Amino acid sequence: MDQGASSSSGKPTVNKINLKGDFSAKEDLDNEVVHNEKLIEILKKEDGSEFVPITYTQAMSMENVAMWGPFIEAELQAMNKLNVWSIIPQCKSMKVIPLKWIFTIKSNGVKKACLVAKGCCDKEMYSPQDIASPTPGAATVRWFLVTAVHYEWNIHQFNVKCAFLSGDIDREKYVCIPEGINYDPKKFVCKLNRSIYGLAVAPMCWNRKFNLFMISVGFIRNLREPCVYHKNGENGSIILLLVYVDDILVTGNNDSKIQEFIQLLKAKFDIRDLGFPETFLGIEITKTKSGLFLSQSKYIKSLSEFINTSTSPYSEVITPIPPLVS
Repeated sequence: MDQGASSSSGKPTVNKINLKGDFSAKEDLDNEVVHNEKLIEILKKEDGSEFVPITYTQAMSMENVAMWGPFIEAELQAMNKLNVWSIIPQCKSMKVIPLKWIFTIKSNGVKKACLVAKGCCDKEMYSPQDIASPTPGAATVRWFLVTAVHYEWNIHQFNVKCAFLSGDIDREKYVCIPEGINYDPKKFVCKLNRSIYGLAVAPMCWNRKFNLFMISVGFIRNLREPCVYHKNGENGSIILLLVYVDDILVTGNNDSKIQEFIQLLKAKFDIRDLGFPETFLGIEITKTKSGLFLSQSKYIKSLSEFINTSTSPYSEVITPIPPLVS
């Protein structure tokens, strides 16, 4: 694609990533290419599990492109669909924030490629109100679950896809051309239309947009716990909602009203319906005859395995006083 080209709708066109290994057009933006093969071997896990790249160049190498290329392409297409940025000519006065690809494999084996801004390079000074985004405490989560159990209400869990990319940004921010898009990074930049992962204001932008949506559909935000919403409807119906960034729990006494709200939620955001919450914020939730059983067995097990590994700094602890001293 020619530099500066765009689609008929006016949005910049994202090049389809070449999955056959021809990457002659790649630019090394920030000298993060790892040339030392020994370092790559060190980065591989000792247990022989899958290698997770730390740079775009590693992910798009001949041996990794088939595995990671589709996830990079999916991330760029999602950003293009949400109109996250507009590509414009660069000016000297612009303060451009670098971008970096982050790759990970989740505990369930799902691979993910995420494009994040290097927020540490953003020199703008922010007030606490600019970056504040509320999150519920453990006591609030327990209260929500106890309320649902007490009244025998069903609980639904949802996850918002690309939540931070949905937040509208209220200031001018520029980021560099990401690796994977065929524009000259020395001549063009991306002007953000929405927030992006890594920016200090991203959580606030997303929370503000979600809050405006909830108010528009008739919900009231709790004054003491801003992550809790409720809606009182006809014939005594009530819906309760708890939000933790992009994870949502919904319960209430009227399933038909809940389904109506879910349809509104799906129309506004791209969400995953997870059904009954088997896990929430690391808490495992199991239905029992008497209610719900909460545990963190997986977290305890992983913590125990980490402590007992030979490389852990906590595998050997010096006793602060001699034993048997009273």
